[in-house]
Amino acid sequence: MKTTKTLQNQLRRFSRDEGGAAFVLIGVCLTMLVLAMGVGVDTGRAHLVEAKLSSSLDAAGLAAGSSVSTTNYQSEASKYFYVNYPPGYRGSTITDFTATLSDDSTMITLSATATVPTTLMALSGTETMTVTAESEITRTSKGLELVLILDTSGSMDYSAGGGQTRLEAAQDSIEA
Repeated sequence: MKTTKTLQNQLRRFSRDEGGAAFVLIGVCLTMLVLAMGVGVDTGRAHLVEAKLSSSLDAAGLAAGSSVSTTNYQSEASKYFYVNYPPGYRGSTITDFTATLSDDSTMITLSATATVPTTLMALSGTETMTVTAESEITRTSKGLELVLILDTSGSMDYSAGGGQTRLEAAQDSIEA
């Protein structure tokens, strides 16, 4: 019974004691500051990966969109994407890449997903972050530009047959 009373007295005294309370508060605040710093560092890395994904998608879409004769846009865009996005960039891993051509072949839609490992956020249980990017490339074809250069030197004065000079035959072919 005496030990129970002694234990109760010690607990009562401990609960009223205010000495050292600041150390607990400082410990909690430091932990929160480290976690907040980790969120900032890891989020910054994720934004860098997202920017690289986006620029690599744009480059892949423009390259695939400029290829008039290609029939497999997925493999063509994939080739250019992986050339522009280095493997393991900032520790990331590409988990998905798609390139889709619209029904009328005028728009290519590209998307990519990557996972980025966290450093300090892993202390709070978040070990990876998922980053996605999308890009749309619109293909347009304008009229064909044609340039014709005529030789007006003395060699154009020779006969082209049919009673015409070479210069007259060239001018007649333009008008036709």
